[in-house]
Amino acid sequence: AASAFTTIARESPEGQYGQEAALAIGRIRLLQQDAEAARIALESVVAYGSYRAPDAARLLDYLDAQEAE
Repeated sequence: AASAFTTIARESPEGQYGQEAALAIGRIRLLQQDAEAARIALESVVAYGSYRAPDAARLLDYLDAQEAE
């Protein structure tokens, strides 16, 4: 699933589907405990400032808290 979402996110990084895909990638990578890949995907959502940016920012805060432990 992550590879399909990656394709969508790369094809339309600023579009609604691209942002949804990037957020999904971030969530998948979190579940896979791949913090670096999750951070990259989530930061891209925040950088584009889409309506999903607050969700991505919350997940980034979660990552920061996990890394601080």
